[in-house]
Amino acid sequence: MYRLIFLCFVTLMGVSVYAQSGGSGKPKMGGPGSPCFEDRQKYCKDIPKGQGRIRDCLMENSDKLSPACKEHLEKRWGQKKS
Repeated sequence: MYRLIFLCFVTLMGVSVYAQSGGSGKPKMGGPGSPCFEDRQKYCKDIPKGQGRIRDCLMENSDKLSPACKEHLEKRWGQKKS
């Protein structure tokens, strides 16, 4: 009986940690670990999240972005950045 309770507890903890991390294992757009994190902090720090505003800001500043961020945006949205 205790084994079953323990197994359920461990499973629920694992699911909880996975859900809190976003589940995909990929860094969020402009979040820590993203190739665009520093560029977002530099050019779009006052832009609120949601409705594509961060993406739009990064695209407006595409000529100033780091090569890694430009490549990330190209892969993510399939658009060439200048």
